[in-house]
Amino acid sequence: MPISEKKRSGAHFNLFDVILILVIIACITGIALHAYFTKDLTETYSETANISFVVSGVSEKTADAFCVVGASLYAQDSDRIIGTLLESSYAPLFLDLENAEGLLVKAKHPDKKEITANASFTGTWTDDGFLIGGTTLAIVGKEMKIYTENAVCTIVFTSVSK
Repeated sequence: MPISEKKRSGAHFNLFDVILILVIIACITGIALHAYFTKDLTETYSETANISFVVSGVSEKTADAFCVVGASLYAQDSDRIIGTLLESSYAPLFLDLENAEGLLVKAKHPDKKEITANASFTGTWTDDGFLIGGTTLAIVGKEMKIYTENAVCTIVFTSVSK
């Protein structure tokens, strides 16, 4: 039998086989990482906190749309329900301005309003404080972007309690 007619037997790997194996390994790794990093997103939190907050510099139309007691609050970064509005009201926005003598005086803004509200947020209590939705630490003075079915705004926490 001549050398050129020698038959090969058994399995042989080529470049396509190696690429296919690497793609399968990458898919399995991706699925495992996805499951690991999203496990907290599927958890439901049963602990609550009463959080008071303000929203400054909104129009009267936005204030009317936001101040609906019982409205669900959503985190803008995760689109998850994080709480329920318990009470809210709005009043004219007052600014500290300097007058002609250089003294600070309170002046009412002609168009803007300030909302004060209280809501029940869901999350978990830790040694550091309350984590809204298990991710965002609620501390006095911190800002958070939220929305309701009718309005989008940035809130500033003024108090956090159990």
